Amino acid sequence: SRDFVDVRDGAKALILLAEKGISGEVYNICAGKDWTMQESLDILIKIAGIEVKVETDPALFRPSDEKVLLGKTDKIEKLGWKTEIPFEQTLADIYSNWVERLS
Repeated sequence: SRDFVDVRDGAKALILLAEKGISGEVYNICAGKDWTMQESLDILIKIAGIEVKVETDPALFRPSDEKVLLGKTDKIEKLGWKTEIPFEQTLADIYSNWVERLS
């Protein structure tokens, strides 16, 4: 599972860090919530309004990958930042962008 942040929220976080962050400190730009790849795929399939058969190829899994990547938001939230764009909206916007590009 992965902690995803919309690039528009991430850009706002970088601006805030440039203005208010403490030099040398480490801040996580993250949502503080993780999504499995299955959850992400299920959302995209729902957005697309199609039925698909999903097959998993175990040979494509990388044993070196972290199973869970989840960040802590406490330090950056103290500066006044939080995610504003829900993950579902991010996926809907990505999907719409690709539909438009491929039309």
